[in-house]
Amino acid sequence: MKAAILALGLALAPAQAEVIECPAKHQGVPLLGGSVYEGPQKQYELMGELKEVRSVQNGYFRFDADNVKWVACWYRPGAPVWHRVQPGVTRCEVQERGALGQLAVKVSCN
Repeated sequence: MKAAILALGLALAPAQAEVIECPAKHQGVPLLGGSVYEGPQKQYELMGELKEVRSVQNGYFRFDADNVKWVACWYRPGAPVWHRVQPGVTRCEVQERGALGQLAVKVSCN
């Protein structure tokens, strides 16, 4: 009985926090921004709730735990670097700091 309760508790536990940071440059090209996508083929770009304060932009995204999620780090149009978000995640916060050429993107998911 205890094992069944423990197994149920582990199954219901939220996903651990995951942080994805986009490098400032990829193959010598500066970072343009970051975005969140959903679907096994990265087919749906998500529009989150945006908040902007002094050269800082935060985007907040929520989704079903069962959906496949991706973070795209954009360095040039049409050529993102993709990061798959761990299963079970239900929300992500995208933080963009700075300006083009000096941009930092950090995505925190849990």
